[in-house]
Amino acid sequence: MTRRLHPGYVVRLPFPACTHLVVLFCCASSAGAAGLDATTALEAGPFSRADAVVAVQVLDVTDIRAPGGALGRQIVRARVLRAMKGTAAARSEITVQVRGQRPTLDPARPSVPYFRKGLHNRYVLFLTRTTGRFVYQLQTLYDAQDRTGAEKIKAVDAVALWARETDPKVKAAKTLKGLLTMIKSRGRWAPGHAARELAYLAQLHPEIFDRRTLGQLTRLGALGGTSDMRFWIRRVAQLVSQSASPSGKGSGKGKADGDPWRVAFTGAPGPEDRKLLLSRLLRTGGETFDKQAWWAWNRIEPSLRGWFVEALVLAKARKRLPRLRGLYGGEEDGEVRAAIVRAVGLLGSKDDVAWLTERLAGATVRRQALIALARIRTTQALASLRAARQDRPADEVRWIDHLLSKVFVESERRAGR
Repeated sequence: MTRRLHPGYVVRLPFPACTHLVVLFCCASSAGAAGLDATTALEAGPFSRADAVVAVQVLDVTDIRAPGGALGRQIVRARVLRAMKGTAAARSEITVQVRGQRPTLDPARPSVPYFRKGLHNRYVLFLTRTTGRFVYQLQTLYDAQDRTGAEKIKAVDAVALWARETDPKVKAAKTLKGLLTMIKSRGRWAPGHAARELAYLAQLHPEIFDRRTLGQLTRLGALGGTSDMRFWIRRVAQLVSQSASPSGKGSGKGKADGDPWRVAFTGAPGPEDRKLLLSRLLRTGGETFDKQAWWAWNRIEPSLRGWFVEALVLAKARKRLPRLRGLYGGEEDGEVRAAIVRAVGLLGSKDDVAWLTERLAGATVRRQALIALARIRTTQALASLRAARQDRPADEVRWIDHLLSKVFVESERRAGR
């Protein structure tokens, strides 16, 4: 049985839009020990389990329905355009069997077909090599439609090159050099990906990050980039610092400590992979959630922390609100702080009014705190809103008056809140 551990990793190929292209990762069930010496999350995850990685042009997709009309499987015929790993020959045709459907993060539509005729025909696929009628079977895929595909193909090519190095020290050094080049590029995707992979590498080989390298990364973070990129750069510095301290040496601090879920989470190559793991964890609930979710909180980028807060709201996870509220003080990202305040307004009660009132003093979350108080709508919450009108600009006073009105209550009712 194959397992879809890393769906959703996004790749687009640098070929004309008129061709239907796919990168295929062909995975053997015997690859359980693969990736132990990996220097990137991409290699440790999907790449190490692949028998072959090839760019292909999709020629045909056939849907096979199960009794009752549900999609049972798909048969995909494709032409190999470029071999990146394995023995598949360029220009040869392969047939891929696809069982089941692709999981999504949409609770209203938890799964969708992996392939749709004429739509979204560029992908990265992971395949299991079989001995049956069909040579390959789909394990999971990477969407390859957006304009960043060329960068992603270069990243996979780089992993293929590093994976061939047998000397661990040389391999780590080559990986570091390649990722530093990637993070300095002007691509839309590559710098953020390189920052994540540098954090993975720092967890395994902190000794190769000297002061000069850390200084380069710090300057890159200061010059710009996304908040996610800056988070991963800080994470690199933290991991290197931990390893250099007496308590950090040999302690495995910051690593997954052999826990299967944490190993899978640490090795997940992209944000979508981590989202799926977290969403499944949220459905599990209980002590398992409390053990893993808060461990993961400080190991995920700001955009994913914000998404996780929203996921808790959708799941109506009120029991987790005190812990989430406690994370506010240590949160550096403004958007995540705003998401936490919004969550308190949607999940909170009269016990949260004092905390929300304190947030009115913060310019970055004041608007969210006002809305949150209006949603809780206890006598104390409404009193805090009226007090917040004092000595404020006219446009904000009008906004608060709207929050105090029946119009706001009706709009919230129609929105299902």
